[in-house]
Amino acid sequence: LGLGGQGDVYGHLVAVEVGVEGGTHQGVELDGPALHQHRLGGLGAQAVPGGGGAAGLAGALAAALGAMVCNLTSGKKKYAEYEADIAAALEKLELTRKYMLRLVDEDAKAFQPLQKYLSLPKDDPERAAHMDSALRVACFIPTEVLYTAAQTAEVLRSLADKGAKGAISDVGVGLELCRAAMRAARLNILINAAGMEDEDFAMTLRRECERGFERYGTSTAP
Repeated sequence: LGLGGQGDVYGHLVAVEVGVEGGTHQGVELDGPALHQHRLGGLGAQAVPGGGGAAGLAGALAAALGAMVCNLTSGKKKYAEYEADIAAALEKLELTRKYMLRLVDEDAKAFQPLQKYLSLPKDDPERAAHMDSALRVACFIPTEVLYTAAQTAEVLRSLADKGAKGAISDVGVGLELCRAAMRAARLNILINAAGMEDEDFAMTLRRECERGFERYGTSTAP
């Protein structure tokens, strides 16, 4: 399939030649109608769910695609030598999918304090007293999304080698979704860090973003 051993998480997306095997793809499981009604249905003029939730949702989709690839691979004689690895990957990806969906909801909750103080006049002492704390809280979930998506990409990378070759495009889409989740989370962290009075803490956040991208070997370019 032209999947050489590139050194970064997304190397498997380079020069992929897709060879589709026979068989029907299983569906990607998130959480049905509740996903649309509760998470996507709320998108509109209000601030939540917003970019942070969308980053988490991208990560959940990536994990769900990876789980689908595991299910397509499991039990096939051709991949018998990887059965234990596939089972371990499936367990990780299922946990990640559920965790990422929970982060979508938690991000909306984490934004509430910031939304409260942003609604106050700029000269209100309450706004100045609590803004940095609210911005810190708003950064927590995107940071979790960034690192969780990066770890998910590592699992997906292993599936590019060990998973069903007919599902290699699904692995590729999952990796792209991990990339999108990481970059989207980074944008949310950076916009909140930019509003902080505590420049030392803001610099720490920015460095953590860069460290996450450096560790998992992908460009930080937007």
